[in-house]
Amino acid sequence: MGWHIDPFGHTTGTAFLFSKMGFNMFQFGRSPQGVNLPSAPDGNQFVWRPMQSIKTNAVQDLWTYYHKGYGGGAPGSCDKGCSDKDMQGYAASKKRDLADRASCPVTLDMYGHDFAVADWPGADNVVKYFADHPELNVTAKYSTPSVFYEAMNECGRDWEVFQPPDNDFFPYWTGFFSSQQVFKRMVRAASALFQTTRVIHALAAPPGTEGIAMAKKLNVLWQAVGVTQHHDGVTGTSPPATYVDYRMRLNFGSDQAASVAAGLLNGHALCLERPACANHTRLYVSPTPAPLVQCRSSARLAARRAPTTRGCA
Repeated sequence: MGWHIDPFGHTTGTAFLFSKMGFNMFQFGRSPQGVNLPSAPDGNQFVWRPMQSIKTNAVQDLWTYYHKGYGGGAPGSCDKGCSDKDMQGYAASKKRDLADRASCPVTLDMYGHDFAVADWPGADNVVKYFADHPELNVTAKYSTPSVFYEAMNECGRDWEVFQPPDNDFFPYWTGFFSSQQVFKRMVRAASALFQTTRVIHALAAPPGTEGIAMAKKLNVLWQAVGVTQHHDGVTGTSPPATYVDYRMRLNFGSDQAASVAAGLLNGHALCLERPACANHTRLYVSPTPAPLVQCRSSARLAARRAPTTRGCA
């Protein structure tokens, strides 16, 4: 089974590769608006046929489950013991999900989501409640995607085919290529500065404490560039306040790395940008330079203020 963990888009190429790898199932969630999913009532379960150019469907068809919704968990009262009212409503909602799928009355509940840990004691109580109340005609059990696939396969029904030309989820997510353009440029410049200075340090760093001190200063930029690689960082999908913090860290780290480069090059400027090389006025180029201070107590930069504000949060 193949799955995606919080990606930006689901390409037909990925589905094709999973099928060629021998996977029987592909599971994902968070389909963007605009995708024409199969029109059947159970349109979140279908056979994905990725490529129009492949004539042998048997080598590329992949049963796919798209989980509608972001996540979930047990009813609130199940932390200490499920109430009859909550569980009757919960059972009714599950039956509504299956109303149009009488030939295959199986559904998958996803527990947990961002910033929340799955409520396993609550899940235990859900399983126990349904076992103790057969009159609700609902069976709940802990499962895996593979077990779910096997249960769906045992239904022995035909599934609608999701095929070209309108079967690619990826184009609807491509805004992250163009969002936060200045920040993307800033990350690229900082990364170039770090990698160049790292090589110079490896070749020319003085021995002893002086070289170690330089490495520590260089690590500041290493950590700043590293944290921007988060899938909500360089992609441009974080809140504005987070980008204030990112920019501060990159600016401060770039200052540290540039000073290391100057020390290793006997005071000469390390110039990675042609416009800056013309007048040699800066060691590096940053689209949004800002004065920074580093907080001694928490080693965090001021993230809750404007980019040009000094101070520690």
